[in-house]
Amino acid sequence: MLDRETRREKVIEAKNREIRLKMRATRIEADPDAHDGLNRARRDSDRAPKASDPLIRQCEQEFESTIEA
Repeated sequence: MLDRETRREKVIEAKNREIRLKMRATRIEADPDAHDGLNRARRDSDRAPKASDPLIRQCEQEFESTIEA
């Protein structure tokens, strides 16, 4: 009986996995720009902050003053 339950669980998991893949594929086909926007957002977040940012300058000054003290 345990074998039957295990097999049934595996079948259900495989079916759910297949449904998720189909949903993901149709979502990408329906709106390819949304997928590109996600990748663009990831690339933008990976970029290093600019040294000219006033908040970064302030943090660097506070850091240096803390180190010197």
